[in-house]
Order: sequence, then C-alpha cells, then structure tokens
Amino acid sequence: MILKSYSVLSPHDRVIGAHRAGAGNMNLTLRIETTQGNFIFKQSRPWVQKYPMIAAPVERVFAEIAFYKAVRSSPKIAENMPRLVTAIPDHFALVLEDVGESQDFCFIYNFSDQIDALEQDLQILGQWLARLHHVPISVEQRSNFQNFNLRQLNHEHIFEIPYQNDLPFSLNAITPGLEEFAVDLRLRMKENSRFNLERRRLAALYLSEGSCLIHGDFYPGSWLRSNGSIKIIDPEFSYLGNPEFDLAIVIAHLNLSDFSMQNCARLREIFLQAYQQEATHNHSKIAIDLVEQWSAIEVIRRLIGVAQLPLNLSLENRTTLLEHAVAAVAQ
Repeated sequence: MILKSYSVLSPHDRVIGAHRAGAGNMNLTLRIETTQGNFIFKQSRPWVQKYPMIAAPVERVFAEIAFYKAVRSSPKIAENMPRLVTAIPDHFALVLEDVGESQDFCFIYNFSDQIDALEQDLQILGQWLARLHHVPISVEQRSNFQNFNLRQLNHEHIFEIPYQNDLPFSLNAITPGLEEFAVDLRLRMKENSRFNLERRRLAALYLSEGSCLIHGDFYPGSWLRSNGSIKIIDPEFSYLGNPEFDLAIVIAHLNLSDFSMQNCARLREIFLQAYQQEATHNHSKIAIDLVEQWSAIEVIRRLIGVAQLPLNLSLENRTTLLEHAVAAVAQ
C-alpha cells in the first residue's frame, strides 16, 4: 500500500474513510480518515480533475512539493499553510496536514455582509504574499520552479481561449445575452491593435522567468478560513515570476465580487497597503500599471473563458466589467 510504504500510516494504523476534500479543480484531493488521525492526500493526473477532457501535465505536483519545501523554513509563511507530511513523487502525489473544517473565500462572489472580517483577512493575505515574494531561492532550487508545461496550459486559458468563439459551452447558460455580447466583444478586441499588442506583451511576460517565487493562483478558492486562522492552499501553479501577477489576481477577484464599487475600492486599497508595507521592509516596489493590466486580463478570462466562477453579477455588471477591462489592457 502506498501510504504504508511511505510511512504515512504506521503498522497499527488503518484507513476508516476517504472523502473528497474541497472543490478539487485541478487534482484528486481526498481527506483520508484513519484510526490515528486524518490527513489530505493530493494527486495530480494527466488531466484537469474538474474538466477531464482538458489534458494537464502530471508533473505539476513537483512544483507544489518544491513550494512547500521552500517555505517551511519561513515560519511566518508556513504557519498559514498546511504542513507537508510527505511527498510521493513516484505516484505524483503528496500528503498534507488536514487543517480541519474550513471554508474558502468564494463567498465574496455572493455575499456582501462579511466585509468587516474581510478587511482584516486581506491585511493578512497581503502581508503573507509580500513575505512569499521574498523567500530566497538558491541557484540549485531554481530548476524546481520552472513549471513551464502547466504555465503553458494556464497561458492558453488566460491569453488565448477567452478570445475564441468555440468554447465548449454557451455563455448564455451562465447569463442570458452574454454569448452575443462576447462574440461582438471578441471581434472588437481582435480589431483593437493596441489591445492585442499589450495582450501579447503580458502573455510573453507571464511565460518568462521572473525574480521571485509566486503562488500563481492566488484567488479566493485558494484561501481557507480554518479554526480562526487563514490557510493558503494549492500552489501547483507556482513558479519564479513577477510579483505583480499574484497581486493582479487578488484585485481582479475583488472586482468580480458582490461588494459595492465603494467597498471594493476600499478592500483593494487595504490589501495593497498591507502588501506594500510588508514589502517595504525588503526595499521592493511593484509596477501598479502591470497589476492593473494583468488584473483586467483575469477579469476577461473569468467572464468569457472556460474557468467560470459562481458570480452574482447581472448581464449589465458583466458587460461593464468587460468593457473596463479591455480599456485597462489597452491603456
């Protein structure tokens, strides 16, 4: 048995249950219950767990394993992540600490009554991200964070697929009228030379190697509330990149939330201030224009691409966000 051969289970321990843990968009993720406690078993397959028709590089788990190993010597980062129990590279799997009952932050898409708690959460998230971006990566470690094949897949879903009219579903199934608007918008984007120039530049920058370790998928589904603390999960998209990408994802998802425009602007400011105050200790600066452009790209792909979210937005809300996003990219 795999778990016993890697000493996850002691000779006297036995499995009494296995259940799906979380949404498991990319990987098989199970909560394993044993006679001596619980843990999370996570395994990558040659496809996307949520969309089995989409092929995905099975070796993506190696970047996630390298991430956990890189941050465990930084207590202020590691304390907000589950502990890596063991890696099982022969089976493209890892075992993580079970942080217990938890809720991810996707509630921001549908409920706007938790803003006071979210202000403090975003301060913690901003500080954590700034610390992550300054984790030292040695020359020997750099090869562990190429993660190019998964980045290539993500690149297609961020920078290519949303601009095509042959999605595997109709956007009208999500919001009536969105498909027709998307067809027209794609045509206008195709004819917008400035937009296409910037989109290609941002795509090339995403695929290039940057200076710091980034999470790569720092959106509300990767943040958990568990036992009064915040836990960050799912760093399989991590690589050595530009810190602005992680920041942009947060800003984009706040823009896609159910909060009012005024509250959304306040939350963005709280998050960015927390990040910048922590980053100042390391004498680093961010390019806010790049954050805004990448954020706009993320809004476009989440509204008219494959990776849809449970958003509480009307057709008018969606079209307004899309028009503003196109303008922001082409700034």
